[in-house]
Amino acid sequence: MTLVAGAKIVDIRKRGSENQTLSAVAFWVIAAGVVGDLVVFPVVRLVQSARTADWSTFFPDVLMRVLESMPALILMSGLWCAQRVFGRVAEGDVFTEANAKDIERIGSAMGWCGAAVVFIVPTAKVWIDHSSTFDIDLQGWAIVLALLGGAVALIGRIWALAVEIKTDADQII
Repeated sequence: MTLVAGAKIVDIRKRGSENQTLSAVAFWVIAAGVVGDLVVFPVVRLVQSARTADWSTFFPDVLMRVLESMPALILMSGLWCAQRVFGRVAEGDVFTEANAKDIERIGSAMGWCGAAVVFIVPTAKVWIDHSSTFDIDLQGWAIVLALLGGAVALIGRIWALAVEIKTDADQII
């Protein structure tokens, strides 16, 4: 191994460690927001409903909050996988089957999050609200996220192929 390659490996491991920390922080920040939406707000709403005895909107509101939290929960699964990939890279394990699978899972999470924002959540809202207007939420960022997710998932599959080729080459040598 050359000095240049060794320096690049050290840099990659360092960046893996930094990104592992950043993805962990992002995961817990999003988790705190989801807990606020799914636990704290409904408890406050429940206390308010108990005083007024108006329960007619409590359960639909909670169901709507769960539905609107779905994209965040999907992204959290991708962040969890990213954190694992970055941790393994920081330890020097780059071309592994586990990394390939997690990279594909990250892409899938990105794709499903975009699909949830654009199609799934708006469709489910129509069913919950019993409204007659169906409106797909064409947010550009969500569409781009879904397309990039497809690219990342494909990179995960390419990564898996690279791992397979590397394993075969290691067995020959």
